[in-house]
Amino acid sequence: MTNENYYSARKLGIKAAREAAERDASPYVPALEEEIRGVSIVGESSLGVREIPLSRIIGTYSTARRVSFAPNFMPILDGESEFADKWELLFRAHMNEGINMPIKVYEYLHHFYVIEGNKRVSVMKYVDAGLISGNITRLVPKRNDSVEVRVYYEYLRFFEYCPTLSLIFSHPGDYDEFITFTKKDPRHVWTESEMQDLESFYYRFHTAFKSLGGKELHEITTGDALLSYLHFYGYPESVDKLPAEITAELRKIWDEIVLLTSAEPVEMVMDPDEVPEQGMLEKLLTGMNKKDMKAAFIYDHSPMKSAWAYGQDLGRMHLEEVFQGRLETKVCDNVDEKSIDGTLEALIEDGTDLIFVTTSIYTDACVRAAALHPTVKILICALDLPHRYVRTYYPRIYEAKYLSGVLAGIMTEETEIGYVADYPIHSSIAAANAFALGVQAVNPSAKIHIQWTQENNSDPAAYFKAHGIHMISDTALRAPMDDHREFGLYRLTENGRENLAMLAVNWGVLFQRLIETIQNGRWENEQKISGGKALNYWFGFSNEVLEFFYSHTVPARTKALVEHLRNDLETGAFRPFSGIIRSQEGSVTEAESDYLTPMEIAGMNWLNENIIGRIPPVSDLSETAQKLMALQTEIENAKEA
Repeated sequence: MTNENYYSARKLGIKAAREAAERDASPYVPALEEEIRGVSIVGESSLGVREIPLSRIIGTYSTARRVSFAPNFMPILDGESEFADKWELLFRAHMNEGINMPIKVYEYLHHFYVIEGNKRVSVMKYVDAGLISGNITRLVPKRNDSVEVRVYYEYLRFFEYCPTLSLIFSHPGDYDEFITFTKKDPRHVWTESEMQDLESFYYRFHTAFKSLGGKELHEITTGDALLSYLHFYGYPESVDKLPAEITAELRKIWDEIVLLTSAEPVEMVMDPDEVPEQGMLEKLLTGMNKKDMKAAFIYDHSPMKSAWAYGQDLGRMHLEEVFQGRLETKVCDNVDEKSIDGTLEALIEDGTDLIFVTTSIYTDACVRAAALHPTVKILICALDLPHRYVRTYYPRIYEAKYLSGVLAGIMTEETEIGYVADYPIHSSIAAANAFALGVQAVNPSAKIHIQWTQENNSDPAAYFKAHGIHMISDTALRAPMDDHREFGLYRLTENGRENLAMLAVNWGVLFQRLIETIQNGRWENEQKISGGKALNYWFGFSNEVLEFFYSHTVPARTKALVEHLRNDLETGAFRPFSGIIRSQEGSVTEAESDYLTPMEIAGMNWLNENIIGRIPPVSDLSETAQKLMALQTEIENAKEA
């Protein structure tokens, strides 16, 4: 008997083994015996005989058996061996009548390891089969803080109600998110019919994903890609779609899928002038094609009641003055989660070129709209969002907060200073830490008491009064219909409140710069230079987006010192997050020459050592804050994985 098929499979195995060796990896399949050595197994259960995706069978149980197979499960033993003869006979039996006897496997952390039936698996992988019947025993490791184990325990909980072997995600929270997309109750027990629909849909999606290049995206699972797809198209709406329809839709959002594989998916644009303009010919053509633009602003509250929306609406008015009839603006306020999709669609149908969305809560809706309507530019007021089809904008408020901290540290007559923040998202954390570092630079003994307005039962004024705190840094702005006067940096005296300084965001300048990037061709160049990363605009003093105003009560020499720092911030000669920095838990930077990168600043989840207080857990926050934190957690989980 000639073993021609075995020799063909062996060539594939030898090639895979050599490639693994060149990467300093093992030339053999993994062995579960080695994988679980030293691991505490706390559970073992039988799942019975089920159809197993062959792609998820990655190794053998026995260390002795592993040397017969390369990492791709192709054989590597000599072609004249008894092993080769048996493999060839098994191959021919499969081609004549099929392999019907179930293999035996262990399932461990989403992967399968063969106890009996290694050659059957090898043959089935060689013929590129999708499934194989197997008797499964599940091994459950002890809980720990690793991402892999955390996700696996979430899968086990999900499996109780939806016993699929196919749907594998990589990030904590993904299974809960998937259930949200299905619009089912988390404790709904899936029927046999629902399970068949899920498995069929998954197979159709998997085929489309692989056909478009998913085989090369080793950093993500098919489940990860599927979850991203559902952000755009939904589960109930997609479960019965034909393969061609899924493929066409997946092709439209492929850049978003590829972005999932990036270790650094976000590119921070700190200064638009850093990006070169188009060449002269391209610039001339851009100018010839320049047309009037329609821009829309979406607010979740009325500008009259929200300081955040009010500031950006002033920026919108600035645009109308600057562009004098060349730009038409429209306001959509009090938009909620139920109306955001319809609002976006209506604006797009109306021919809107550019949409500013002033809250990150609507990120999913914006990404969907931008991917499906690529000619429309959508910008979200947020920081550190890893989405390819939208861009974000945000002021570097932490720069002005550093100056405010320096001023507070100089002018306080006590060692206790109050700080009011709203949501514990990263931009707010960076601002609080910058303020604390500013205080620390001039008053090392001072302590900062932080209070979060979005924390349940929060009452900053009562807290500061109880602790005898008079120097306070409060929120930056107020809305026209808001009658409170607690904003900026102020000092409480016997004669009342004494305002010292406040920061202001020149939203109009920020919006103007963004529109100019479109008009001068930088918008397209930025995308080319970024290599497909998500682009986040983060502007500050150097872009004239921030201002810092002083009260007449600030001494001239003190003002001159702070202004000197402001100039250094503007030119880049000084960075607030530089030198030795210590958090409440320990060192963040350890040398005078160290400094934090923009991405490290944007991703802060710690408080400086001189801050008294904490970053509150999500459960202690208001409903609105919880939505923002859920979005931030989703982003961080993706990066962590």
